[in-house]
Amino acid sequence: MKPIRLSIGSGAQRGLSLVELLISITLGLILLAGITQIFVSSKQGYRVQQSNSELQENGRYAMEYIGQAIRHADFWGGVEASTLLVRGTVDGPAGATTCTSGWLTDVTKGIYGYDGGSTPPIDCIDSSDYAPNTDILVSRYVDPSRHDSSPTDGLIPDREISNGKDGLVEKGFNYLFVRTLTGQFGIVYNLNGSGSNNWDAVGGDNGTLKAAGIDDEGYFNHRYRTSLLYIRKCSVTVSGQCPTSSDGIPTLVSAEIKNSGKNLPILSEDPLVENVEQMQILYGVDQDGNLSVDRYYTATDMPASAWQQVIMARVGILVRGSALDSFQDTETYTLPGGYSYTPAGLDQRYPRRLIIKDFQIRNRTRG
Repeated sequence: MKPIRLSIGSGAQRGLSLVELLISITLGLILLAGITQIFVSSKQGYRVQQSNSELQENGRYAMEYIGQAIRHADFWGGVEASTLLVRGTVDGPAGATTCTSGWLTDVTKGIYGYDGGSTPPIDCIDSSDYAPNTDILVSRYVDPSRHDSSPTDGLIPDREISNGKDGLVEKGFNYLFVRTLTGQFGIVYNLNGSGSNNWDAVGGDNGTLKAAGIDDEGYFNHRYRTSLLYIRKCSVTVSGQCPTSSDGIPTLVSAEIKNSGKNLPILSEDPLVENVEQMQILYGVDQDGNLSVDRYYTATDMPASAWQQVIMARVGILVRGSALDSFQDTETYTLPGGYSYTPAGLDQRYPRRLIIKDFQIRNRTRG
């Protein structure tokens, strides 16, 4: 048998020529570039969609917190502010001339406000932190969710508590409390104060109430709160201040009176909601006592005597997304009080939403 020989004809394939190889690589690169573009576009679309979802949620949460502070304003545990005896003190910021202990515990101004400017209108706020031209809201009240028969009820249990001769003392804590007898009067005091400011002097065995021959039963101790709401230029601070190269995320912040573990409670900041770009507030005044708003004022235009007649606040906030989009937002947003805000520069690429809502001060609208 003869062996079979396979011959290669002139039309048989021997391999790829250089030109064919280059064409194949080029087509592959084009295909890969298309797939990459689709992936990048999909990822950007997801980020924008997520940013819009965060925008909605941040706006809802910011309004919820602001509304809570307004609704609770001027609530003093069943007594009028005029019946409160203020003995408690707070350690205000160093060098402050406005943000003093007396200002922080001024129960006659349950709700108060400041119109925004180029610098903060009150020295509770560091000038390097403040977002220019944003309003500031101040709400003072007692925490309605806490009404303990003893000021040490419900505090952190692993702290050392001493049952001293003249009353209860929690070591290392110095909260600010309001002790009230519903419908009659109350006293603002420090848990661990000095002289006539502390729990011993107010509610202890030898305290003010016992010395006056007043039955100590039926009293409740509420946490005193001053909420200072404003917009900070950054989300994260370094040593309590926005650094020079900050993250640039405008953030709704609440400055609250908190325990310092030292001699006096202090004012301390808590970031609440990121990407809140603007806040403007109008205050509705009931001039004739019929529990309806007769006129809205800005904080600047408000007559000094009319703050006690404020029964409603109209709040406008501008919330933006966290991801840059491909469009440019050149719209001018009009907030309460007629303030106009137009995004500029890179900020125009953020999606944003204007939210305006009215909140009643419950303690002043009960009839």
